[in-house]
Amino acid sequence: VLLEGDGGAAAEARPPTHIVVGVNAKRTLKALAGITRGAFLVTPEWCTASALAGVWLDPCSFESARFPGAARSRAARLCPSKLRVRDPLAGMRVAVAAGVSRPRAMLLKLARALGAEAYAGGAARCDVFVAQRGAARPPALPVAAGFVEEEWLLHSVETYQKAPFEAFAP
Repeated sequence: VLLEGDGGAAAEARPPTHIVVGVNAKRTLKALAGITRGAFLVTPEWCTASALAGVWLDPCSFESARFPGAARSRAARLCPSKLRVRDPLAGMRVAVAAGVSRPRAMLLKLARALGAEAYAGGAARCDVFVAQRGAARPPALPVAAGFVEEEWLLHSVETYQKAPFEAFAP
């Protein structure tokens, strides 16, 4: 269990299966990484109710409504292979530009966790080019490729669905 938010954090020896997020949970990179791994993002009430019951209760009843992608991601990982839900960016080539406001390596890791082939820069061969807000469309970017700000990728992780390009144009 990883406690996060409101000043609380714990060292991570192995990826957590449950992340406790506050009532006013912020979309942190740790929470997004948890979504990509299929972790339960639960409210503090889960800990309290479990302590009162003397056993860990089913976390499904305590999942944070702030992160709807957590349950979708978990379902995608638990389904038998022939019924498996595809990762939202499966088969897509995603390039992340220099100068984005969040750590580029983390954005690349998140894109890969959603099934994309992700790499730094190189607009000429990508399906989606992630840039900072206010950036100009690279001339080498194919006409059919999406040109989005990094918020597109974060929203796609948060919901575990490919967000529409149009809503996230730089």
